[in-house]
Amino acid sequence: MISHIDIDRLERPAAEIASGLKEIDRDLAQRIIAEFLHEDMAYRAEIMDEKISSGLASDFVSLFSENAKFFSSDDEDFIKFQKREITAHIGGGITGSTFSSGVFVVDENSNGFLLVEDED
Repeated sequence: MISHIDIDRLERPAAEIASGLKEIDRDLAQRIIAEFLHEDMAYRAEIMDEKISSGLASDFVSLFSENAKFFSSDDEDFIKFQKREITAHIGGGITGSTFSSGVFVVDENSNGFLLVEDED
């Protein structure tokens, strides 16, 4: 469980990171999170079973109300890349790691942030 975010690991100032985020819908957020958990970002090697990663992603998004807004530096192309439907994808870039991305969530009662990073 993440107990804190090491702000010094952020590659760019928070305002600059926020400006690079796109609003995405709940379904896409859940699918991106499931891919974060299913395969690593560097080599797309399986980390956990797809059913388990999908269940955890569903659990995460269910923590937030139906009115929640979801944001990410990644999009549908990230999923296509992870599933080998396209050969290149540029996204993420949140920390100083070779690969990093996240999903940010805001609703009327709480905020959430799932950060992932990987090294080549």
